[in-house]
Amino acid sequence: MPDPAAHAAFDEVERRIDMETVLAALSADERRLFHDCFQRGVPRADVAARLGVTDRTVRERLENLYARLRALYLHGKEDDHVQ
Repeated sequence: MPDPAAHAAFDEVERRIDMETVLAALSADERRLFHDCFQRGVPRADVAARLGVTDRTVRERLENLYARLRALYLHGKEDDHVQ
């Protein structure tokens, strides 16, 4: 009988590895934006001020980042099924 806690822990490790792989494929600027906005919770306006750009520019960069992360993540999932 499988241990649900062990299965959940394995799934979490697998998600973290997937995320580390995806983040490694990003540029340094993209990783910094991800870190500031998603991991640290820095408001867009503060990120914009630090970068010397408008809030709209940060929003557009985030939209591009979402699309890139989604594509990288889904591409990795497709590779898992090819083996």
